[in-house]
Amino acid sequence: MSIDIYQDIATAYSAAATKAPGLKARFAAAGFDPAKVSSLADLSRLPVMKKRNFLNSKERDRHSAGFSPPT
Repeated sequence: MSIDIYQDIATAYSAAATKAPGLKARFAAAGFDPAKVSSLADLSRLPVMKKRNFLNSKERDRHSAGFSPPT
């Protein structure tokens, strides 16, 4: 991990959003751009998903609710 932890976080969230369409959609709906994470304040804007919402979305998309890469 580099000295600039926020750059590492931005890279990780950007990669995750690229591979998981459900995550990318949640970020977009919240107006959150993972590539622009540069502070704790930016992280506070991450969209939070309650367990029941995740389970409901999983019911609609039996595979993974769009939160893992397609196989």
